[in-house]
Amino acid sequence: MNRIVERFAGLKAAGKKGCVVYIGAGDPNLEITRQLALSFDRVGVDILELGVPFSDPLADGLVNQLAAQRGLESGTTPKKVLETVAAIRRESQIPLVLYIYFNLRHRHGYHKFIHDAACARVAGVRASAAASLARLVVTSPQGLGDAVLEGAGPAANAAAADIRGNIETAFGTGTRQRHPNLST
Repeated sequence: MNRIVERFAGLKAAGKKGCVVYIGAGDPNLEITRQLALSFDRVGVDILELGVPFSDPLADGLVNQLAAQRGLESGTTPKKVLETVAAIRRESQIPLVLYIYFNLRHRHGYHKFIHDAACARVAGVRASAAASLARLVVTSPQGLGDAVLEGAGPAANAAAADIRGNIETAFGTGTRQRHPNLST
């Protein structure tokens, strides 16, 4: 079962609400990002969303725009964020969701990015071309893709949906096919 789904199930069973925190990865640098993730885990944050910096985050508001700018200035790239996630994963099991603009994921290569995120043991990926378009890719604890969910809600809402079943990915709007690079 995926870390996100496990966390929500545990919270529901305990009758508790969850705490989801968002930070800009690489702001001020990736070592601080790693340290913050570990600290958030120790104080009980349920899910941590890391924003992958993008050069033109127009829909994100001033605070996130400035965090993205500082992240880029510190040399943060999608590949380095995935390396940081892998480093966090060696010390913590906190569910990590990446928020990444579609342009960055596309430049990395859609399938390669999904594969690399799964190998780093990212719990979910929320990609956006604009504030109203989101896609969440959820991966299993073993680092393999479980499902792709499409929707406009935040990662936490999308992850709460029923995501059992096939390893698949979306190719185009509303189309689902088995992901060719991931297996059970």
